[in-house]
Amino acid sequence: MPVGDLVASGDLITFQKMNSKLESVENADVLSNAAIAESKLDLDYSTSDLNQAIQSLVISGSGETMVSESKLGSNCSGSTGDKNRQLTLANTPITIVSIVIDGAFLYPTYDYTLNTNILTFLNSLWDDQKILVAYSK
Repeated sequence: MPVGDLVASGDLITFQKMNSKLESVENADVLSNAAIAESKLDLDYSTSDLNQAIQSLVISGSGETMVSESKLGSNCSGSTGDKNRQLTLANTPITIVSIVIDGAFLYPTYDYTLNTNILTFLNSLWDDQKILVAYSK
């Protein structure tokens, strides 16, 4: 049979359906990767915006100034992947507002402890992870 002729064979129709589904899956994979990359970029921008907003915020009537510090895991003691790595903050916080690692908010006593100006991260921390600490001083 010449190429290009229509065939009503069940096998060819099944093959065409499978080929169409494969193309759909390949397209979905490309779109998923693009969406993930865009989400990471959005997170970087939102973290940067949050950092700028926190740096200029002053708590009304208390005289406390909000500050933030952006660091990497490589700024902490210990080796990449270790637990209980420590980060020395520039100031002694009056109140910790938030600690975020790669977009995930941490919880006191479960994820970190604070002793004067030294944060101890209780879970594994890698050198390439981004850390944002917001606190009042």
